Amino acid sequence: MATVVPAVIPESSTHLVDTLRAISAWHDEVQVDIVDGLFVPHTSWPYVSGGTIDTLSAFTQDIAIEIDLMVQEPETVIEDYVRAGVKRVVVHLETVKTLARIVSLKQKYSFLLGFSIGNDTPLEILHAVVGYADYVQLMGIASIGAQGQLFDTRVIDRIRAIRHAHAALPISIDGSVNEATVAALIDAGADRLVSGSAILRAEDPQRAYETLAHLASA
Repeated sequence: MATVVPAVIPESSTHLVDTLRAISAWHDEVQVDIVDGLFVPHTSWPYVSGGTIDTLSAFTQDIAIEIDLMVQEPETVIEDYVRAGVKRVVVHLETVKTLARIVSLKQKYSFLLGFSIGNDTPLEILHAVVGYADYVQLMGIASIGAQGQLFDTRVIDRIRAIRHAHAALPISIDGSVNEATVAALIDAGADRLVSGSAILRAEDPQRAYETLAHLASA
């Protein structure tokens, strides 16, 4: 059994608010992707449309928000998000300059920390620091930062390798999580499935979520 989590790359404050309101009506958890335009060639809220992180505060009592920080030096912005009530924070190890600062913030605040790497980054980088994390996030797509991509089959062997090395470590998968990939991801050892376009771009997002959740619990 695995948990399914809807994900959004907010294009503006309005898009973020509308999406969180919609999701909170049928689910209690969401991943919000934050993209600064430096780590990947795309920009999201709050780096566009004059957004402020405080926008999240109105929702953190009703829905558990995970932030996926696809930004350079995430250690410089984590504190703002956890102060807003964010429950989980994902950082991409390729962007981290001062890991000790992130570890210090984790000790100061109550949030779950996830380490993520792209499929071109050796797993040894993750193995070396995984003891500081509560979970890891592997990518089901080749290019980080955009939804709707094809499934990158390399992630299957990477899940198995992490599961073999760290039997009790929660493994989250982000990217190309859909009806066609859920079974293989769970069979490889994934615990948490983050799905963006397969849910939120569906004609009926709630039904799409429920379909994936049913498959993940089978």
